[in-house]
Amino acid sequence: MKRKNKFTIIVPCYNNSQYMKECTDSLVGQTYKNIEIIIVNDGSTPDHSKKIDTIVESYNDKRIIYVKNKKNLSIPISVNIGMDLSTGDYISYHGNDDISNLERFKELNNFILDHDGGPVLLTSGAARFTSNINERWKDSYFRECEDTPANIKQKISSGNRIVGGACCWDRLIFEKIGYFDPAMLIVQDYNYWMRALSYFEIKLCKKDLYYHRLNPHSIRRQNTIRNMRSSSEWLNLCQTRAKTHTIIKDPGYDKNDFLIIKGTHE
Repeated sequence: MKRKNKFTIIVPCYNNSQYMKECTDSLVGQTYKNIEIIIVNDGSTPDHSKKIDTIVESYNDKRIIYVKNKKNLSIPISVNIGMDLSTGDYISYHGNDDISNLERFKELNNFILDHDGGPVLLTSGAARFTSNINERWKDSYFRECEDTPANIKQKISSGNRIVGGACCWDRLIFEKIGYFDPAMLIVQDYNYWMRALSYFEIKLCKKDLYYHRLNPHSIRRQNTIRNMRSSSEWLNLCQTRAKTHTIIKDPGYDKNDFLIIKGTHE
């Protein structure tokens, strides 16, 4: 019998409630059932938060854990909360405006079993879309993310080659390098991949299993954060901290910063 690895999917949410059901449906509806879905509401504004509450509560699914931060803490800290609550063999995070192919985790589990060789950072192909999931495309960045594993590892220090939401990583990677860096308000995933690849290998499943929504609301929010520093300053900070803080032991939160609203950890 084939091993059925358990996958944890962490969904950090700040607003975007209008896309939340599409996202959650794509996870709850996975053909591969050995998953847990940790939704972290990161201090969304009251109107969005209420809608997210309603959507999450509409699912009678024991695989869902719903967490609410008492204030906006950031994506990396929300992912760190999810990692601490996770029980999966593999961990991933998922934009709450993005969508997963319904066969995604079945395909990833089969790929892991077919390419066994120790703990890895695993990524897949991905595509962009706007409102219609059936109208997807790849731009040059997405095509570049499907370089060979050897080239990705060689080039990662000079620029990202990985679609963040398309990744999952072995729990042993989390146990080795620790948390997402709380200081990285953007490029936090790139920072994590750099740190991971200093110890581990990357493998690539080229099937398009993750669909990234081109969302103007998220772009505006990211640009606001980016304006705290220039793009080159964020990149330099990311690269410096990846070299000097390879292991991040501080998740950036304490136990009073969030509440578990729904799920097996109640």
